[in-house]
Amino acid sequence: MEIHIEGPLLLGVSDAALKRATTAAIYALAEEYTEATRDYIDKEKPFTSRTGSLFQSIGWNPLGDASAEVYANSKLAAWVEFGTKPHIIAPKDRKALKIPSENGGFVFRKKVHHPGTKARPFFFGGSAKRQERVENAAFNAFSETLAEAI
Repeated sequence: MEIHIEGPLLLGVSDAALKRATTAAIYALAEEYTEATRDYIDKEKPFTSRTGSLFQSIGWNPLGDASAEVYANSKLAAWVEFGTKPHIIAPKDRKALKIPSENGGFVFRKKVHHPGTKARPFFFGGSAKRQERVENAAFNAFSETLAEAI
């Protein structure tokens, strides 16, 4: 048996208020997931950052009513999150790769056989710990927005 009750009948608020509350909840969820991901990186240290660019690339954008995307738009993000298989690194617009050496100089190579890297999940890693935090932020935003409409 299924029972369908329209939102305004159930909550006594307009469709517009429900839409605003839903949008607020989605945006709060996206913002909180972004902050929780950054906190996870700070506390758990799943990877060592040399430049901070991956950490800084984590953010979120609203995509319209009740829709948002959370992203890590650094080109390194997927490689860190999922790891890499062994691969060859070759120069693109040069004759050789310039690699820093231990003595402070440089070594030049036509190609390098990279052994690959293990996955160091930061975006999805530890997400079970973030779930309650993110759900609470979304619920609170939804509740507060509905309370303003009543």
